[in-house]
Amino acid sequence: MVKLLKYEMKKQQTSRMVIGSILLVCVLGFALGMLLGREKLAAVSLAVMMMATFFVVFYVGIESILVLNRDLKTKQSYMLWMVPKSIWEILGSKFLAAILQMLIVFVMYVAVGLICILVTLQHTGHLSDLFKMIWQAGELYIDGLPSIIWGSAEIFLGWTVVIMAGFVGVILSRTLLLNAKYSGFLAVVVFFAIIIAVEKIYDLIPEILESAIKMVSGCPCEDGCPACVGDYNLDKKTVLWGLDNLLEESEPPVYLKKNIKEPQPVIRKEFSFFNLPDEWEKVCYAVVKNGEAGGQFLKTIKKVSTEGHKLILTMENEFYAKWLMEPDNLQSLTNTLRYHVICPADMQIRVRYEAKMDEQEKKERQKKRDRLQRRYDEQLGNE
Repeated sequence: MVKLLKYEMKKQQTSRMVIGSILLVCVLGFALGMLLGREKLAAVSLAVMMMATFFVVFYVGIESILVLNRDLKTKQSYMLWMVPKSIWEILGSKFLAAILQMLIVFVMYVAVGLICILVTLQHTGHLSDLFKMIWQAGELYIDGLPSIIWGSAEIFLGWTVVIMAGFVGVILSRTLLLNAKYSGFLAVVVFFAIIIAVEKIYDLIPEILESAIKMVSGCPCEDGCPACVGDYNLDKKTVLWGLDNLLEESEPPVYLKKNIKEPQPVIRKEFSFFNLPDEWEKVCYAVVKNGEAGGQFLKTIKKVSTEGHKLILTMENEFYAKWLMEPDNLQSLTNTLRYHVICPADMQIRVRYEAKMDEQEKKERQKKRDRLQRRYDEQLGNE
């Protein structure tokens, strides 16, 4: 994953160098203009910097989409998907590279802004007041920290949605819509459809929060119950404040820890991981008795053994073995065993397949072993 990320960052290295060079020239022009008293040079440099900002923000936002389209459109795509990595790792590295690219450009602009502020203060003779201004700005920053965090999160999520929608549009245009007559146009339609759908969902958030507030506040309980807050341990007033605070900032209520007297259910496990080879039939019976779906399937396992913290399951049916080795099915089995059996925290499950042999095949195999053993003994006798 790290190597893929480095490779993707190299693809966007040229754009970073161009943006950095433009900003460097503009900030040098602004600094020289202010320090030498040439206001026109400073004004032109600042104007060029501001105009370039709009183009930079737009291009950085869609650059990763253009890179993905180029990778899929050219012969480079053949090599891209031959990398011994999953498709999620490849697309994930492209997405992370897009986020890092935006962060790097943002840091560049912050540095340029600080330099321009320092040069301006030096020119006006107010550089000595810098620390006072920083202190005042810090107080404002602390007071408005939640709003700043929320605003930054909105911008980040907005660009994330744009990048993901662009990825979906490009992938559709180069796969399912490859032979379509208007594949490019359809991909653009899909892109804007995703953006509009996300925007509509975002607009529904206040309505969802208001419905949640009505549900919690309308519950007849006093302190909170599973019907309104999902748990007896949660304080109803605190939950209501959290929901209200998402709509409008307010002071938190005084939280009083609830005294819960209801007995907590305890699940007793009667089986041990290290005794599974001897108690496997009992475990299967317990799973079936509990009404779980996988109980009958567990009975198809021919042999159970343990090696350290590894549980080895031997099966005679090749299809069942492959089915059980799928991640979702293996996780389901792990959850079932942990519910009934005291298992190590780092328990691992391994599945083996051994073809079922009838009695005739076993006899033939044993004869071959006996013949090989006799030949081996004869060779030792001759020596």
